[in-house]
Amino acid sequence: MNSFQKQLLLWLKRAIKAAAFLLVFIFLLNTASVILTPKVNKREDGSSEAIHFGYRGEPKDSLDIVMVGNSDLYNSVIPIELYQNFGIAGYAGGRPYESALGAWRQSRDILRYQRNPKVLIFETDCLFQEEDTFTWESLNWKALCESTRAFQNSLLKYSDSKLSNALGTKLGSVLPAIKYHSNWKKITWQDFIDPFHRAYHYAGKGYILNVKAQPYKGGFDYMEPGHSPDTPLSSQAKNALNKVNDTCRKRGIGLMLLDMPSAKAWSYEKHQAVATFAEANGIPFLDMNIEAKEGRFLFDWTTDTKDAGSHLNLSGAQKATAYLGAYLKEHYDLPDRRLDSSYAFWKDDIARYQELRAEKIAQAAQKTASKKPPSKQRGKAHSSGSQAAGR
Repeated sequence: MNSFQKQLLLWLKRAIKAAAFLLVFIFLLNTASVILTPKVNKREDGSSEAIHFGYRGEPKDSLDIVMVGNSDLYNSVIPIELYQNFGIAGYAGGRPYESALGAWRQSRDILRYQRNPKVLIFETDCLFQEEDTFTWESLNWKALCESTRAFQNSLLKYSDSKLSNALGTKLGSVLPAIKYHSNWKKITWQDFIDPFHRAYHYAGKGYILNVKAQPYKGGFDYMEPGHSPDTPLSSQAKNALNKVNDTCRKRGIGLMLLDMPSAKAWSYEKHQAVATFAEANGIPFLDMNIEAKEGRFLFDWTTDTKDAGSHLNLSGAQKATAYLGAYLKEHYDLPDRRLDSSYAFWKDDIARYQELRAEKIAQAAQKTASKKPPSKQRGKAHSSGSQAAGR
């Protein structure tokens, strides 16, 4: 064996050792991620989005419908009523101000716990919420080339803001051990035996109930052509949708695009942008704004919104959910889980949800009563008394 062969063999051994070390390191880091990731989705465990991640507390592979999106979703879809009226087992996993990339990331998380849903619903308003992501194109190359000082200033500028945020977000989603490293103080022996033993369970299945009514008086003017400027889908939104679509196709999951009524956030132009993408990629798209405008289900902006057109209240959500449930049963082969004994626990969730709903309605009624002005009779008596006192 000559010297070149010896040197080559030495480098090969070193490469094998390095690869082995890297594999062991990745395995240990992944194991640490599973152990350190919060199991109870509460603020004290590192996560403040207990409701939005409650699907982790559902029995594994028990959901036929999973949903991702923003607040338009969890204010509008009532999974409990989908189950009660149609036998559909689902969860509304929307999050506030969710972006397209964020919804894609959450879809990946959902599919870790619910591996074989029949349908994944992607709420489309989040497609118009951009994330501040770092790209090489955003760097000022001219400044970088002009001088070392310009290079340093530009690099610091981007690394301190966009680059660090982007890297932190991506690393945290890929390796939760980085995001939740401080949770080592809270782990117990159970975390090693059953990492998901404390998964949070939410009876409302993601829906956040609100009975307040604050009317929107513009009707469906926002769905008229020319009411808003053209709003094309960004490359970021298309990228997120393509990733979700690819995953669904590979796993045999039906992907459906959905937009719930929102006079303040939606427009005819946004509808057109999504509809064009959906048609080009063969993805079903149900726009409830169009359905409501065309009178396909009863909906009234003066009674069915909690905040003057941004989100639905209980009344609006019940109407939208009933229409969505009928649509899903007509277009997808969904089993009736009310006939399945393994879903008996949903009865407890229904009872708890009904308790919560009754509490909310009672609280709203009490609040309304407390705000009522005194009767005219009492007002006159008070006025007379004041005049007498003045005399």
